[in-house]
Amino acid sequence: MVREDNDLEFYLEKLKGYFVSERYKEEILRAQEEFGAKGGELNGEGREDRLAFFFDWFIFERPLASAGVPPMEHYMEKALYDSGEDEAYRHIIQNRRSMFLVKGGKNGEVKLKDLFSGELYRIAGADTVFERGDIVETRLVNFYGRRMSTGVFRFYPGDMYGIICEEFMDARLDDNWDPLRLIDNLHRLKSMCERYRNTGVKKIYRLMKSGMLKEGNAKGSRVYFP
Repeated sequence: MVREDNDLEFYLEKLKGYFVSERYKEEILRAQEEFGAKGGELNGEGREDRLAFFFDWFIFERPLASAGVPPMEHYMEKALYDSGEDEAYRHIIQNRRSMFLVKGGKNGEVKLKDLFSGELYRIAGADTVFERGDIVETRLVNFYGRRMSTGVFRFYPGDMYGIICEEFMDARLDDNWDPLRLIDNLHRLKSMCERYRNTGVKKIYRLMKSGMLKEGNAKGSRVYFP
């Protein structure tokens, strides 16, 4: 039986459960290596949250070697869902991962401003998670007319706001700029800030831009790499 239309978590868990299985064990192990190379450490403090972000990325973005498309697309192409669930997954496949500024929240909703597109979104069921002024990375789904998050969040320090805006203005000079690539490299900066807690964000940023401080494959003179 299909759950109520707004039960996004049910469909996400079912989707994840299909691919987080023995049949995709080797894919997941390779994906973990790729995720680590992108600056996405899985061990250490907050491991549960890190794993949640890994699986969100794996399901929606990382192409399967056997199919050439991410698990979400493969699930749809092969109609692996149960009868009557196709409409729900057609909503879920229309998703967007981005960085947002929290503008406020009340009555079960939070208002988010996309830092790259400038669009404003009202997100259902998240007002207790955010505070005004938070900078958060998450994935949004327009699920049966309600804008919702997949429930996986990365919070960024407030003093990264100026850096994020600067890097966005720099990146968009490239006609083929990739917002997800920018986000991943900003996450590397966040990770370095967590590693060197006694050093200010701006100093770490300058060191990364100069090439004196690197993590994973974050090389070069800029946080965003064209």
